[in-house]
Amino acid sequence: MEQNKFLETLLASLLGLIPLIATALLNWLDKRSRLARKEEEIDFAQRRISFLSNWLQAREQTEVGEELAMIKKSIAEELDGIKKSLDPILLQSHLQPIVKTSERNFFLRLFLLYPPHKMEGWIYRGLFFMCLSGIVFFLFIALYPDPAYPLSSKLLGSVCLAVPFLLMAVVFHFLATGSDRKEEAALSPASEK
Repeated sequence: MEQNKFLETLLASLLGLIPLIATALLNWLDKRSRLARKEEEIDFAQRRISFLSNWLQAREQTEVGEELAMIKKSIAEELDGIKKSLDPILLQSHLQPIVKTSERNFFLRLFLLYPPHKMEGWIYRGLFFMCLSGIVFFLFIALYPDPAYPLSSKLLGSVCLAVPFLLMAVVFHFLATGSDRKEEAALSPASEK
């Protein structure tokens, strides 16, 4: 029976990692899609430049004098247009703009349901969610009907066991938001320049 309790506790703690994994996956997919769009634009521009270069080489063999100068001028204007269209894409950071922790929704801040800036934040979130899953597990045990134990004793026992998890969750929440705020303070002057 002891092994079953251990497995149930371990399972509940691992279930607490689900929000962390979902947040990380959504953040990765969003970043990946922005990077893919940026790479497609750059690839398309490179193909256009290659085509224009090959076309100019072919025309140089057939054209001479003033008409060749006009073709080169036309290609130069086309290349300038390509550069102008790529400048915003190349200068745009592939990272999302910084949204400060204090500007986020209360629910997102309370349950740390937003992506952190550094790996340190991911670690604190993982520990926070593990503590929350421990609390949920003890509440489930307290509310599970068992005629052998009165409800009041189960509630008291579960609360006594859940309080350390709650305290640890509060500490990990504080560390996670502190890590986010520290990184936001470090990144803010760079983004304002």
